[in-house]
Amino acid sequence: MRKIYNTLKMDISRAILTFRFICICLIVTIFLFIGSFSEFKFAKDVLYLYKYSMEISGLGFLTPLLSSLPYSSGFLDDYENKYFRNILIRSSIKDYTWSKIITCSLSGGLSLLIGIGSFLLILSFKYPLVSQDSQNYKYFAEKTVGGTFLTGDNPEIYFLICLFLIFLSGVFWSSVALAISSVITNRFVTYSIPFVLSYFSNVILKIISPSLQLNRIADGLVIIKNTFCSLIYALCMYLILTFIVSSVTKANIIRRLKND
Repeated sequence: MRKIYNTLKMDISRAILTFRFICICLIVTIFLFIGSFSEFKFAKDVLYLYKYSMEISGLGFLTPLLSSLPYSSGFLDDYENKYFRNILIRSSIKDYTWSKIITCSLSGGLSLLIGIGSFLLILSFKYPLVSQDSQNYKYFAEKTVGGTFLTGDNPEIYFLICLFLIFLSGVFWSSVALAISSVITNRFVTYSIPFVLSYFSNVILKIISPSLQLNRIADGLVIIKNTFCSLIYALCMYLILTFIVSSVTKANIIRRLKND
């Protein structure tokens, strides 16, 4: 237990406590400000600016790419320079592998959560979170997960739900990128394939069932009965997919390390 804790602590410092991670969070925030800049004079609340900027900036579309940037190449870096050999002196292959999977997933989700959360926080100093006079207020209140909170006294809960869903999306797609890097030793492929997979999977799943589309789940557009059931559905969907992908990653990394 102590070995995996030490390995995980080291990976977290390499993935999150870095200038690169901060830059990615800033890029996410800047993307949103650029997307919403033209509406600053007309907007009446944070809700409208957030939804507008997510659409115009294409951030939702770029989630697979952005969430892959923080640490999905972590194993690839270690494998190319053989740094994993130094780590395995103090840790086991199994602990090393799980540490990479957990750290990569968390860093991918957190980069989006912090970047978007910073955008929302900054806007909240100038605009109210919600205004019933704002454009599309009724649509978001009725057609998105957690919309009932927009009509109550705690609209901030709605934004926490939005952050939670985008966090889950980042966790999953960063784990996909890590899985790719455990097979193909090419950074460009590692970063780009999740983006391509996201596009084609959403096209195919739209035909099968829109409720399976991961982009719609992350956007809070898949409602199952009520807010609680919708969140459980989203959580189970992303956790199951992440677990499947991580199991493949684990097998690939262990195989490569044992054969090295």
